[in-house]
Amino acid sequence: MDWSAHGFPDKCPPEDAKEYNGFIYIYVKHNPPIDKDFRSAYDKGRHINSDSCQRKSISCGIDKSFLDSIATLFPARRGYKKATGKIGYNDGVIKQTGNQPLHHSFWIAPEKRKNFNELFTVES
Repeated sequence: MDWSAHGFPDKCPPEDAKEYNGFIYIYVKHNPPIDKDFRSAYDKGRHINSDSCQRKSISCGIDKSFLDSIATLFPARRGYKKATGKIGYNDGVIKQTGNQPLHHSFWIAPEKRKNFNELFTVES
């Protein structure tokens, strides 16, 4: 796939990001999740001085305990809802990033972007 044709920087996602078939865990504001819950730092205009490719991803975990670690590090997330998404190989690519072993970055495949939120359910 030519990600650059969809506004991604050159060599983004990184070559070592892998297709993934499994669950990812993320915090969302809405129940059910809406498209806005899956905006990247780039979409939000945040972390402007950070790596441009990293800014195009969303933060997530592949282990449910990731959400608890985020709540501890970022108390503002405590008002958010925990969501689980069943991800398939064609939905994007993932890579462990950052200093936290539980933290992953997920680059949503451009053609999956529109309905990505439909893959997620909020914990009750």
